[in-house]
Amino acid sequence: MYSAFVNEYADIIVYMNFIKRSVGKVIAILFCILPFRLVRKLVSLLPSLAKFVPKDKLITVTIDNSFFGKMRLLLNTGFGIDSSIIHNGYYELKTMLYLQHIIKEGDVCIDIGANVGAITFPLSKLVKETGHVYAFEPGPALHERLVQNIQYNNIKNVELFRCGLGNQNTTLYWDYVEGQPGNANLSTSGKVKVDVKRLDDISPLFSRKINFIKIDVEGMELEVIMGGLQLIQSNLPIIFYESLVYENLSDGQFEKQKQIIEVLSGLGYATYEIDMREEDLKLDSQLRFIPTYFPKLPANTLAVHSSKIDRIGL
Repeated sequence: MYSAFVNEYADIIVYMNFIKRSVGKVIAILFCILPFRLVRKLVSLLPSLAKFVPKDKLITVTIDNSFFGKMRLLLNTGFGIDSSIIHNGYYELKTMLYLQHIIKEGDVCIDIGANVGAITFPLSKLVKETGHVYAFEPGPALHERLVQNIQYNNIKNVELFRCGLGNQNTTLYWDYVEGQPGNANLSTSGKVKVDVKRLDDISPLFSRKINFIKIDVEGMELEVIMGGLQLIQSNLPIIFYESLVYENLSDGQFEKQKQIIEVLSGLGYATYEIDMREEDLKLDSQLRFIPTYFPKLPANTLAVHSSKIDRIGL
């Protein structure tokens, strides 16, 4: 009898999932047909419908969770990071749990490669009114939406800079990554010029005690670090940076990632990650940090100075 009950329950779950998918497909089709002003109205009344909005549409979505708090965000349904926020309420659960574990009220944080604010806004919530977030985003459209979202939500503890960061003050070009809408590289040629500065030359940072730096700049992580060595040495912040390592990475990324490790270890840093895969994590997962070693690095690496090791519970 128990076996029959389990099988019947499983059949019900399968049937309910089928109904859910079917309803979702119908809503998605309707959203392609209806006037977009009506779609926006429906989403404003029922925010969960945002996931059915066609791609490449700007839509205002209400987010309400422990990572962002309650916010209204203008998002592009065709961009990967935006889409993840629309569907899940956040970008990457693993990154969100890193931040919740590390960031404290009153911290001063730097978000380099802020994009649509997937990290900026959770940082803003965690540091609260006594903390501050400096966000850097050179992409014209992304920067404009960040400004709008900051204004929408009356956020006072985020300061936004429209420039890229590197190891010299120069001008480069904004170039979207093919097949990755919303992501871009800074290159030496193109149509859209962007200013690039050294982190060590950003004057508002001179008098601040920096606790945390996040760097996700599509392969320019080393340049950002080299352009901010003075700030890093004087503050010894925790650094969370993209660290994809493959031997066949273009533009010398394998060697650049190796050099990042050498530079940071020379300053007294060691690297860590959470000992669970993204797909195994839950909102209430208990985190344990384990050392990482080049070249077996995760997609994102946490670099912690020996004097700040208590921040990750070691």
